[in-house]
Amino acid sequence: MYLQTIQIQNFKSYENVTFHFNPHINIFTGANNTGKTTVLEAIALWNECFDKLLTQIGKADHRKNLKKGDFILGGSQPKYISHTEIVSVRSPTYKDIFHNLKITESITLTATLLDSNEKITIGFHIRPARGNQYEISLENYNLYNFNHFNAFFTKLPESINLTYASPVSTLKDIEDFETLPKIKLLIHSRASIAVLRNRLYQLKKNPTLYLTFIHNLQYIVNNSDKAILFDFEGDETKDTQLIIKIQMGAKDIPKDISLLGSGTLQILEILLGLYERPKELNLILLDEPDSHIHRDIQKRLLEILIRFSDNTQVFVTTHNEAFIRSAAPEYLFHIEAKPKHEYFNISSKLPLGIKKGFQPTPYLHIINSISGGNGLDFINALESDKMILVEGEDDAKHISILLKSKTKYQHLKYVYWSFEGITNIYTKILVYKDIFSAIRNQTSLWQKSVLIFDKDFLSIAQKDVFQTKLHQKLTIPVHIGRSYTFESSILTDIPKFKHCIYRYLVSKSSSTIPDEDEIATYAAIEIQKIIVEKREILDNDARLDAWVRTLNGMRKKLYDSELQIKLWSKDEFDLRTEFKSYAKSTLSMDTIHQLANKEDVEMIIQGICQNYGVTFNLADDFAVLLNMIVREKVDWFPVWDDIVKLL
Repeated sequence: MYLQTIQIQNFKSYENVTFHFNPHINIFTGANNTGKTTVLEAIALWNECFDKLLTQIGKADHRKNLKKGDFILGGSQPKYISHTEIVSVRSPTYKDIFHNLKITESITLTATLLDSNEKITIGFHIRPARGNQYEISLENYNLYNFNHFNAFFTKLPESINLTYASPVSTLKDIEDFETLPKIKLLIHSRASIAVLRNRLYQLKKNPTLYLTFIHNLQYIVNNSDKAILFDFEGDETKDTQLIIKIQMGAKDIPKDISLLGSGTLQILEILLGLYERPKELNLILLDEPDSHIHRDIQKRLLEILIRFSDNTQVFVTTHNEAFIRSAAPEYLFHIEAKPKHEYFNISSKLPLGIKKGFQPTPYLHIINSISGGNGLDFINALESDKMILVEGEDDAKHISILLKSKTKYQHLKYVYWSFEGITNIYTKILVYKDIFSAIRNQTSLWQKSVLIFDKDFLSIAQKDVFQTKLHQKLTIPVHIGRSYTFESSILTDIPKFKHCIYRYLVSKSSSTIPDEDEIATYAAIEIQKIIVEKREILDNDARLDAWVRTLNGMRKKLYDSELQIKLWSKDEFDLRTEFKSYAKSTLSMDTIHQLANKEDVEMIIQGICQNYGVTFNLADDFAVLLNMIVREKVDWFPVWDDIVKLL
């Protein structure tokens, strides 16, 4: 279960904003005073309203079809709570939580939760009342479907676990033993540091969890190079105070944990939040967790957060450049000072590509807005997991879409270098090998590089030989697609291709709903047109010679460049005969992808779409189609697996 969206109205700096969250990690960036912490407070306040209104009914309510023991949120009358009872939001006066102090309108927090395919929406109103009180109520209480509510949450009243941790600088010297309800209250009220020792003490009662906690702590703090030991003094059954000492490595002297530096205390605070007893919905809110923490520790911390995010949804605020660069674009939200806005993660709107060089990353705008930094894409390359070398900017865009669709790759960082065409790869790749081999952080750019480009005129056999020889020459992984271009790879499985076009047309057509069988007929007609055109070229000596000249030019570039790779030993006449034989053998529905170029793909799809009054432009619409294809595994084209596995 996870929080899919939240709409925030009339709350602090937000007049009306909506966030579309990632199920795993959500990192909010932006300049100071743009509303990063306000997002966390809105989530915490929504949860606090949930807790305060949650009520178990003592007898059946036949009007609402509820049985005894079911739960509702509030009642027909609003609930009144004092301003001082709100613990999730910092507010000196009761008016401060309203946008521009607009107390004539209510705050509305509406959250949508998703569990598998089941969805539920829960909204709360918060209004000012007399005597510095708030009136809180469920949105549309009289019409609310509480049967669905009780079916959706199966472990009420213990369904939601929320931990809110703020920056830590010091730990108080003395800490009394506290009850579990008091510990829970302080965690929710952003005062969890006040019971840090108690939380450690409670965790130690579970030896298995405590051991994994220690292992993760050692990994984050010192990359597992030194053991960390805690010594607990005090017994909750007979003592009032809890004393905990810590030893950082075998040579360290045990000392009270209050003497730890702020960075280590921050790590303890964050990690303890991840070890709270899991419930149906688990939310961790971390306000600037990277404060006082070294950049290498930040990376390991993010790695642990990702590891826990399978069953815990994490929300983080930061304006730390290193932490931002360590995160995948799917996790990042750039907050701007806009009272009305709709926010998605930054990967949903990738920057425009450039013909040659590092492709701009989504991080560029973020860093410039918070610090005026520059040269970021080069830094991203140094800190990336893989650098993908491609022919052009379109290839970078398409590969990023494939990787984004695979959850297990979302935490990895990729950068793209475009060569502005295949000729530059043939003639300049060895120069770049020397340059990228000399540029390193812990690993050189070349060592983390992968080369991916199109087959073009090569036969499958030639492609396989070329790929092997190029890999041996460059010493990095090389992938040459089986299709003429990446775009033509969607013709490798014609039934899937037809279904993809059907779905695309359904999304575009507002009036006419296309018929899949009809689309199949149109697709066959359009593909046959391309087959006929290719046959005419092969039977026309002048047009065939143009193709062969292209092959000869490619052969010359390969051999005359420093690559010195020779794919053909035959003369031009034999090459002409061989290519004609190969090309004719591929002119069928099943193999047309080997000869269909970008223009052919555009003609086929446009020819189908025009029957339904829909236009299709390859440059603008192929990425839209590709995004639609990869959302459902049933429409994944197997030829793409070779690319994904390489990365």
